Amino acid sequence: MLHPGETNVVRSRGSFMTGYYPYHLGLQELFADHAVQIINNVDPSTQPLFLYLPFQAVHDPLQVPDKYMSHYPTHLRQDRRSLLGMVTAIDDAVGKIVDRLRQRGFLQNALLVFTTDNGGNPHFGSSNFPLRGAKGSLWEGGTRGAAFVYSETLLKKTGYVNNGLMHAVDWYPTFLTLAGGNPASSIDGVNQWLSLSEGHNSSRTEFLYNIDEVTNSSAIRVGKYKVTHNAGGTHSLRPHNQTGVVSPLIVPTPMFTSEYQLFDLENDPLENIDLSSQLPDVLENLKSKLALYQQTLVPAVGTSPRVPEADASNFNGAWSPGWC
Repeated sequence: MLHPGETNVVRSRGSFMTGYYPYHLGLQELFADHAVQIINNVDPSTQPLFLYLPFQAVHDPLQVPDKYMSHYPTHLRQDRRSLLGMVTAIDDAVGKIVDRLRQRGFLQNALLVFTTDNGGNPHFGSSNFPLRGAKGSLWEGGTRGAAFVYSETLLKKTGYVNNGLMHAVDWYPTFLTLAGGNPASSIDGVNQWLSLSEGHNSSRTEFLYNIDEVTNSSAIRVGKYKVTHNAGGTHSLRPHNQTGVVSPLIVPTPMFTSEYQLFDLENDPLENIDLSSQLPDVLENLKSKLALYQQTLVPAVGTSPRVPEADASNFNGAWSPGWC
């Protein structure tokens, strides 16, 4: 939640996770209650508020109070019921926070953003169906996220779906611009405020998904075209509804054996039709852009020599700073 104006920041991370909360309360309730405490201690007329709230759900381990599980039928697979319950717990938590923001007067000049960071893991009850792939992959099922923005006063266009290109790094310059700042031209993100608030075309025309020199895989999108390199042949996956079924239902999708694939995401968001042989010029253009990004790549930690002094055995089983 962002209150434009000055640059004072109040933010919340995991440091408040202390043991005074009864164990029957869920983690999402704990987060919501602490967020409400922060909101109660800020004067909306004199103190701008930026509240970053990183919910731990939905994510494994799949744990949620029974009261949220009871919303869903018992014939569903256990992990699916747990995950759906976690979503409901977040719904309650977000509702509590929004209600308090409204009671305190923050929503008169605020922007609320709800977003995700990646696709779900079907092996833990999630489903990205009908998109191909899952969390950890370069396919749209692993990288395409849903989000929404809400404001009672700041949005000139509301109630519509925006399908423009946007990358996670764009949130920072967008927030900064809205708060009256000037994003540096050297950062990766671009200001998307006009696109979000008025429905203008996206300020972004391309983005890099990833370049992983350890697995020798990469992907990039320019306009409507996407190139994948050694992305693997991940199927589309969706969770099965029957109790006791461990693996998700695999939906047959074309498997690719070539090193590079080219997709038109506007007409083929499921990434079923490889156009690399039909549009060789487009393929080569995107491959050249990948090569340009490759030149500025900072080597991954996994490609650097191991440092024996950092081994967990030297720190009572815990990795030293620099590892996660």
